[in-house]
Amino acid sequence: KDTIKLLVCVTDGNNQINCDSAKIALNISTVPPVALNDTFQNLPTSSSSFSSIIDVMANDFHIYNAPFAIQSPLVINPISTTGSAVINDQFKIVYSNTNVTHGLIDSFAYRINTDCSCDTAKVYLAFGGPVPVTWLDISAKAIDNSVVKLNWRTAAELNNKGFEIQRSINGVDFHRLAFISGNGTTTNVTSYEYTDVSPFTQDNYYRLKQIDFDGEYSYSKTVVASLSALGNIQIWPNPSNGNVNLSWTNNTHFKGEVNIEITSYSGQVILSQTVNAIDNSAIFNIENSMNGMYMVYIRTSAGETFTRKLVLIK
Repeated sequence: KDTIKLLVCVTDGNNQINCDSAKIALNISTVPPVALNDTFQNLPTSSSSFSSIIDVMANDFHIYNAPFAIQSPLVINPISTTGSAVINDQFKIVYSNTNVTHGLIDSFAYRINTDCSCDTAKVYLAFGGPVPVTWLDISAKAIDNSVVKLNWRTAAELNNKGFEIQRSINGVDFHRLAFISGNGTTTNVTSYEYTDVSPFTQDNYYRLKQIDFDGEYSYSKTVVASLSALGNIQIWPNPSNGNVNLSWTNNTHFKGEVNIEITSYSGQVILSQTVNAIDNSAIFNIENSMNGMYMVYIRTSAGETFTRKLVLIK
């Protein structure tokens, strides 16, 4: 315990100063210590097995310099199934891993405590040099032939500031689209997404430039999503009573004829007609058909096929 003296002074209406004091007993053991996260990089990969004392408390402190220690049992959550962390007889943490590979990022948590309070921090270990991001997957998908949705996941991140999304029309010359903030350092699986609302009306190549807080960067693999020049296909009304309108836009780069075929759900052809792409629309009637679900196939002279569903209710 420690004692502090508190002095309080007030001024009355006659500008007379009156003071009083009191002593306050402070139990510093109730004030928690501060455990700070640690990152250990460039750990060796010369052997598949690794075991070493990890000095996790070098940056931890207590504001009143009260003594603290690692609490037992240790709070552990390794990302790898072959990693482990235990407290030895000198109350030091020994981290071991029996399957060390280049690029492995592992982690565990530990707790320090005084007599009455505690704090927890995480430890990150990077083998074979700093690997900022452990990628799980990245994908690009065209939605309704109008936008492209990017999705990617990371298994672990180390000092990750974020991702610069880049796009290319030829897969060689990339340009910046946007920036998505990362999660710093984490060993949790993290999901990200981004929607490109103005993609090229052809192949769109995407990659991610992952940037560290210190300015270092690396690239993801390149993925591609394609949009046809025949875009934004709309069918109305849908459901229909038999009179159907079909329209499309973004046909600047599209030439030739468009074949429109309507089939029942079982595949029976109900209607087939051909129009010019530059007409941007077509009108047809299937009111003699039975109520139900139909498939509309729009085929271009370039060999592209687009599919839409149509409901007939009379």
